[in-house]
Amino acid sequence: MVQKEDKNLEEFLERLQYNLQRSNHPSVRKDILKTILLKGVRDDCLDMLHMIGKGDISKESYDEIVELCKRCSRGAARNRANNRDPTYSRVQKSASGGAIRAEIGNLLEEFKTEMLSSFASQIDTL
Repeated sequence: MVQKEDKNLEEFLERLQYNLQRSNHPSVRKDILKTILLKGVRDDCLDMLHMIGKGDISKESYDEIVELCKRCSRGAARNRANNRDPTYSRVQKSASGGAIRAEIGNLLEEFKTEMLSSFASQIDTL
């Protein structure tokens, strides 16, 4: 079962649960359900879930992934209403991209500082 292009995560999840209830195996373990759910989600939605879940969501429980799917779908529905104004869309994209770039820049700066201090301490010991 795969998420269709025109369906959001919440609709896909509802269809998965409906098909499970109608199947011969309605009491499937949650780890198997989690695997089926993650295999059926489109890649772009899976990337969004990773960002919302702050990392690899395959390590989360099935119930937590279901909640993330609902939050992601409902957030996307709200954003669709706001995307009617093209100026708002451009400003929103540039603001979020700038925040991500700034965060990555800070992480790289911290890494560089840590590496230089490590090299300095190693040179001092020589």
